[in-house]
Amino acid sequence: MTSAAAMGVMPSSGQDEACTVVSVLAALKMLSNQLDRPEGLRQVCQATAELLGATAVAVLLGDRTGVRAVADVGLSASFRGAVLRPRRGGLVERLAGGETVALTDPGIELVDQPELAAAVAGLGAMAATPLRHRDGLTGALVAFWRDTSHVTTRLDHDLLDLLAGYGELAISHRSALAEATEGRERLQAVIDGVADGVAVLDGYGLVTEWNQAAALLTGIDAVATVGRPFPFPLGTAEDPLEHQLDSDRWMEVAANPLPEGRGGDVIALRDISRRKALDAAKTLFVAATSHELKTPLTVITSFAGWLQDNVETAPAERRQLALDSIVSAAEELNQIVEKILLTSRTEAGAMDIDLRPVEAGRLVEAIAHQFSVAGRNHQLKLVRPAGLLVIDADPQATRTAVSQLLENAFKYSPQGGDVTLAVADRGDGFAEISVTDEGIGLAPSETEFLFTAFYQGDSQLRSGIKGGVGLGLSIVRRLIEAQGGSVGATGEPGHGARFWVTLPVADLTLIDE
Repeated sequence: MTSAAAMGVMPSSGQDEACTVVSVLAALKMLSNQLDRPEGLRQVCQATAELLGATAVAVLLGDRTGVRAVADVGLSASFRGAVLRPRRGGLVERLAGGETVALTDPGIELVDQPELAAAVAGLGAMAATPLRHRDGLTGALVAFWRDTSHVTTRLDHDLLDLLAGYGELAISHRSALAEATEGRERLQAVIDGVADGVAVLDGYGLVTEWNQAAALLTGIDAVATVGRPFPFPLGTAEDPLEHQLDSDRWMEVAANPLPEGRGGDVIALRDISRRKALDAAKTLFVAATSHELKTPLTVITSFAGWLQDNVETAPAERRQLALDSIVSAAEELNQIVEKILLTSRTEAGAMDIDLRPVEAGRLVEAIAHQFSVAGRNHQLKLVRPAGLLVIDADPQATRTAVSQLLENAFKYSPQGGDVTLAVADRGDGFAEISVTDEGIGLAPSETEFLFTAFYQGDSQLRSGIKGGVGLGLSIVRRLIEAQGGSVGATGEPGHGARFWVTLPVADLTLIDE
């Protein structure tokens, strides 16, 4: 009779007691099916209130900041979520010993926290049993009764202990879910933080993960890929497959199987556009260099051989023409070799850069003077800054770089037109020196690689203009970057191009050259 009374039920016969036991078992069975849900702890509170006839029930959990109610039924808002400060000899210390604690006045436990004591002032009795997680005390399951004369029985305590076991299961589910969510978020952060594209396929070949780098590389976002088959042909780690995208970029695709029994693959997508451009550039470099060197060498060999055979009989003017041709060809050959050597030194970082304050307007004017005879149908325009603009630069290195840009502007403007050399203060601590032409322009896909050693642009190949060995712009980049500046280019096919370099503005008002 006591157990039924403790649950708020007064059976009149053994049959009623049996019905009550069946009801308890049914309630526990229903509870066990809800523990893995987010509201599992609240369901434990609800079942405890119903089975014990309690006015209010709470699950208290502790952390470094204190103890608080994380789930409850019947408690006031002022109690819910508030932090309880454990006191010596109090509830927490007694629960740590493994005992179920019963109090006739819950306010005693909260005597030093009057705002919380007031929240339970209308409750007459309390019973609490410890909740354990991973072999340590993590909290308590606490039941309150409004009846001030209510006395908890042994059966109350046993049932409370039983329900505490369900609470511990709910806490385990909750902890496992939190850890799984945290692990998932950490893994996603790692995947998104990888510089290369990463995709994960399940056992059916469908995409389950697609990181930000993969989206940026391919131009396809995760929404368009997750849940669908991988959108590109697959290679292996031993034999990656190269694929050219619609954007003209190249990527390497390699699939690595997940551990046996897991199914699926991890796909690495690596941007190899720079490598492909460099490979193509090196091939062109060998061909172009061979051609460039062959032309002056042929002239030197031919005229030298002719002089050898006709040095005594040839007319003086013919001999002078041969000598002039040999000297001119030798100078051309020397310039080619100088470019190769300069590239070698710049790539190795073996440049002697002497930074000093330089008046930018005077520097570009001196460079423009060297190109005063621009060429057939060309007109060189100079745009200087309105006021004094002093930059930190190496004058000789800057002349070499800007002169190379001007040479290119004239070469790749075969129909003539204006070539504009301009210098201006960008307002961000850097001055910009630019060269703009009205020539063959640039293809959108080549601006990324223009300043790579040995690269010869698509525009040059389409136009049929005889180029060099693909070193000029690489030298420009190295010379400017060594001075703390940067380079860039824009243009459209058939509508000219604009190349620029930036150099730091000096904190000086006087020029000391």
